[in-house]
Amino acid sequence: QLMASSDPITINRVNTVASTGEKLILDLNNYQAESFDSTLDELQSLVSSSNFEVEIIANGNGVRALDARYSKHAQAISAMAERFDNLNVIVCAQTLSDFASTASPVDVLSDFITTRSAPYQVAKRTADGWLYLKLE
Repeated sequence: QLMASSDPITINRVNTVASTGEKLILDLNNYQAESFDSTLDELQSLVSSSNFEVEIIANGNGVRALDARYSKHAQAISAMAERFDNLNVIVCAQTLSDFASTASPVDVLSDFITTRSAPYQVAKRTADGWLYLKLE
């Protein structure tokens, strides 16, 4: 229920809902390859021009954005996470396990961090005062 309780926002609206210096956990649970370029551009602008600490939690269909075999965005996300100290990308191990038993498993790059479950990571971060936002 925790993860379903937030209305999705576009990343360019983060500044309208977050205070300066906020710690943000962004829920990436949907991936539309054709429109994701603008999301990446806005994410880079956010982490490069602010003092937000940002963590992306990829789960559900959102892990497809990190799929090294099929996503044109996986390398760009990895490079961005390496370039910016205030950005971490976390992958839900439960989602990876769920995809492993399908005809199209997800192969994420090894430099992404995994957590046992997205709800666990969100609960941990929000308990520490992080602002939870669902990416659209």
